[in-house]
Amino acid sequence: MTDRSVLTAQDRLADLSRASWALNALAVACERGILDALVSAPQSVAEVSTIATMQPETVAALVDVLAAVGFLERDGDVVRATEALRPMVEGRGVEYLTAELRSMLGVQAATLARARETDAALEGWRTDDPTVVRAQGVLSEQISVGMERVFASIPSLRAAFSADDASFLDVGAGAGGICIALARMFPSLRVVGLEPAADAATEARRAIAAAGLDGRVEIRSTLGQELRADGVFSVAYVAQMFMPRDVIGTVLAATFLALRPGGWLLTGATATRGGDLASSVSRWRSALWGGGPDRDADALSALLEAAGFTGIVRAPVPPGSALIPMFARRA
Repeated sequence: MTDRSVLTAQDRLADLSRASWALNALAVACERGILDALVSAPQSVAEVSTIATMQPETVAALVDVLAAVGFLERDGDVVRATEALRPMVEGRGVEYLTAELRSMLGVQAATLARARETDAALEGWRTDDPTVVRAQGVLSEQISVGMERVFASIPSLRAAFSADDASFLDVGAGAGGICIALARMFPSLRVVGLEPAADAATEARRAIAAAGLDGRVEIRSTLGQELRADGVFSVAYVAQMFMPRDVIGTVLAATFLALRPGGWLLTGATATRGGDLASSVSRWRSALWGGGPDRDADALSALLEAAGFTGIVRAPVPPGSALIPMFARRA
């Protein structure tokens, strides 16, 4: 019995190891331009080798891995993206996938580095790698663009974004991805983002200037619990998953006051209940991000009610997303 248990554990560890190396191969394919090239047209192994500046035998090994997981297919010497992969990489898909892998793998590496320092706190999304910070901004922008259909399905929310005097508050703006996406989506919207982390705030300001939006988007180096405003904003977003238990109530209460009567709050839960791997990973990730493993949609609803919000609803989860979108209002 003991031997069988050990063997099962070893088998599972081997599966996890293989999955991590497959993810590594996918990240390399993104970073070296391989996916971009193959989305455009089939390529020979030699052509891919030239594009990626990698040895042909190394390219062949990478292609075999990504073929085994269904992303690429190989016919003799010719490599192409599979039809299953195409929906994920069309448009800006490769850029978004690259950003997701940079963010995920970068944060995991930072977590492991802190884990080796036994007196260092693991909780809280933190990294000083500008590439990872920038990637998180791109991901936030992607999520916001994906929410456009949800905004369109709620006329009063869309009206709040579209009014001539519309203003948006992003509490926990990070690298500014949400600020940029919404400013592009709604041309009359004025945006204020609160971001206390210096690296993220610097990247946000750089990205906002590069997008030509610095006339409408402002980043303030302020903590959410330090917010002092009353009836200023039409819509607000709170990145609650990064906010510890001891401040989230204060942040939500301050955001409630900062909204105009009838104003909208957008947020989302990332932790879910259940013993399956996806749910368990969601709680582990939420714990590491700082919001805690127990702040699922029900717990977040209770926090919103305690802050005074009403009309709390949960939107459908976008395909492949780890976020359960939630909406509420200041009456």
